[in-house]
Order: sequence, then C-alpha cells, then structure tokens
Amino acid sequence: MASRQRENSLEVAYRSAADILKAADPESICLRTGVSYYQGCYYVRFLNAEYEIEMADISFTDQSVILIVQVMILHYLTSSGNTQSHGEFINFQQIEGGMFYYHSFQSKALDKLAAYFTGREDEFIPKAEKIGGTRWKGEGYSVRIPVFPKVDLIFQFYPGDEEFPSDGNILFSDIIENFLPVEDIAFLSGYLVNLLGRAGM
Repeated sequence: MASRQRENSLEVAYRSAADILKAADPESICLRTGVSYYQGCYYVRFLNAEYEIEMADISFTDQSVILIVQVMILHYLTSSGNTQSHGEFINFQQIEGGMFYYHSFQSKALDKLAAYFTGREDEFIPKAEKIGGTRWKGEGYSVRIPVFPKVDLIFQFYPGDEEFPSDGNILFSDIIENFLPVEDIAFLSGYLVNLLGRAGM
C-alpha cells in the first residue's frame, strides 16, 4: 500500500511539473538551467549522461529512467529563485528544511557512504570517476560530482583509525535549494551514494 501511495504521489508530482514546463518559455528555461532545447525537445545533462524530453507529451525518450529521477529532472527544469552561485558549498543542515529530513539523509546517505568504503578507501576515487566525479581539495578522500549543469555535490570519505570509525560527508552547491526541493536533495544524496558503491572499477 505504501509503495503504491508513493508511486501515486510521484505521478502527481510529474504531472504538476510537466504542466509548468509545458507553459514555460524554452529560452528562459535554458538560460536559467544551462540545458538545451532543439526541435521540440529539451536535452538535460544529469550525471554523466544526457536525457531527452519530448515536449509534445512531456515524456522521456529513455523509458528506463526511474520515475523519481524523471520527477527530479523536471523539478530542476521548472525551479525558480536565484541562480547566482558564490562558488561555495553548504552542508545538508544549511538547506531550508534540511533538519526535518536529516535523519533520513544520515541513514540513507552518510552512513552508507562510510559503510561502503570502510577498508576500501582506495576504491573511492576510481568509483567516483566512473560516474563523472573528479578529485576535489580537502582532507581525506574528496570528489566533486557534477549532477546538473548548475548543481555539483562534494563527497568526502574519512578512513577510521583506532580511535574513530570511518565517516562520510556530502556538501552541496550553495544554490541547490533554488533548483531542487529538500526531499529531492535527500533522495539524490542516497541515490549517488548507491551509484558510487555499485560503480565498476
């Protein structure tokens, strides 16, 4: 029952975002988000792949994209607010509503990140590179992963020692909440951690 309710809520979210996108000016969307538009289709870069959205019926040509990711991409396209980044990164608690979702973020993203790479820290950078990440400054093992044209995430892994267990951290572009709602950001974090864990070497 809960699974079906979630599916229904995602379908409602999809239709709502699709209606907004259909009424929007493509030139304005492209200027704001950094995507492209050609002959009735948007082309959106998400991670290391490009997705095509046909505007005739607001559908993804790649039907293998799971619904929640489709909704997130549509939310990115139909977002509003300031897009001028200061080039800084913030933590999840600094995002509006982040404290409400923090427990889920901790268990589905940070804890899993630490669990995946404890004792396998040398796999962290190569796996991140498989999904488009590059080395980033900072202590421990750090990578910067472009998610959307104007949204990057920083993933950090700190190996444990005799005193402290391994730990993980995730930072976000300072304007991410102007592109995605907090529940999307929480999902995205866990989604990318799972991709990192499964990425081939």
